[in-house]
Amino acid sequence: MRTKRAESMRPKPLDLQWFHRNEIAATESTDEQLSPVSEMIVGMTEMSLAAKGDGSLQRRSSEPLELCIFLPDQRGLQFTVAEGRQANAHQFIALVWAELGLEKEMTQRTLALWMCSPLLSIQLKGHHVPFKLRKLWPHLLRRYANASEEQIFQDEPLLMVRRNVMLTTDQEVQFDSEPKLLELLYLDAKDCTLRGYRPFPVSDYTRLAAIQMAIEWGPFDSKIHTLNFIRDAVEDFFPEHVLSSIRGWSLFGWTISGCARAEAAIMEQYEDVSDLPVKELHKRYLQLNRQHPGYGSAVFFGQIEQRGRWRTRNAPVIVTINCFWLTVVDQTSRVPLLTMSIGRTKWCCLEGAQGDDPFLALLFPSDDYDSRLKRMVVIASKQATFMEALLDSMATAQEGRSNGNSGRLDEAYETFFKNRTDLIVSAVFDLRDGVCLEMPDRLRERWLQSADHVREPNDYPLEQCAT
Repeated sequence: MRTKRAESMRPKPLDLQWFHRNEIAATESTDEQLSPVSEMIVGMTEMSLAAKGDGSLQRRSSEPLELCIFLPDQRGLQFTVAEGRQANAHQFIALVWAELGLEKEMTQRTLALWMCSPLLSIQLKGHHVPFKLRKLWPHLLRRYANASEEQIFQDEPLLMVRRNVMLTTDQEVQFDSEPKLLELLYLDAKDCTLRGYRPFPVSDYTRLAAIQMAIEWGPFDSKIHTLNFIRDAVEDFFPEHVLSSIRGWSLFGWTISGCARAEAAIMEQYEDVSDLPVKELHKRYLQLNRQHPGYGSAVFFGQIEQRGRWRTRNAPVIVTINCFWLTVVDQTSRVPLLTMSIGRTKWCCLEGAQGDDPFLALLFPSDDYDSRLKRMVVIASKQATFMEALLDSMATAQEGRSNGNSGRLDEAYETFFKNRTDLIVSAVFDLRDGVCLEMPDRLRERWLQSADHVREPNDYPLEQCAT
């Protein structure tokens, strides 16, 4: 016979239909509906036309537009475009292909036009008009970036050629025989690596740095490339968060004997690869990057609730999304916190309570050995709608692929990218019984406040979830 106390302690049913509604919406959405940028451009343009009339806009649209499109290494290509205020991203990027002598059909699958600044980076669709987007940039920053009005006023986005986020690594490998394209992919990978968006073990960072040195410095020369020379240049070849692990200790400018092992390893590996052809070096750099679950990702920023010794705290995180993986990295320590296969994850974006950022809720397997248990974490971010839209696009694209990389993590990285759920506040569900086994108070409160915005009369209340 079940007692009243036992009955009250029993986990109650939990409704997860927000995730299911999201899944259905994703399959029914068109490509245009999945683009928050497109929606804002259309809305703001219509408001502008209604307020000002379109006569002056038509007169100015016929004037030539001077612009600069940057490559990943910050080299700029200058163009003067007739009626450039009306030209779309597809037309602009075609100018770049012609200038660089690249085959158009092959290149447009591999690279894309981005609008980037320190506050926000957006991959443009072919129909987006960069001039209009630039005029609306302050509005985009207010909606999707955590920035002050002064930062927004001073922000100056650049048009850049970067890797297409929808490109899989299997597709990319097919273009390894094209030297110019290979170089652009290398430059993009190097930029993301040095920014620290893709945390590697230090040993891999050393290999990447040695390859980069061979590309930029050429053959090893023992008279020039000494330990002190390498030590002085280390900042150009490693992201900031690993410099303390690489640099040898010094006293009054002199390296202490026995404390320069990392620099000696860099010099040795540089010497080993320095005589290889540049094309082969580009390939090797990319091959190592392609093993990383964050390779080729779009990068977003948010906050996640982390456990502390005495209490939880909201910690800034970097979120990366590519064709197969979503990763969450601690922005301060650059420690990987979560690495999730998109094919095994569900998600939904909900508005936060008044004054709070929206959040992306992620539901994923809690344990590889028990498919019944699922964990839910939430990432608070103004860019949550961007993340949701991209995840929807990636899931739809996965359904259309019959073969190729299924998103399995390379064995060498399984330990490094193991989910650190012990560091993160999360809820746990048992899908077999349809109950919530654990829901921390702050997570429950945040979920309920946001779910109220979309709850329907027939929804089971989440208040019934037992902790």
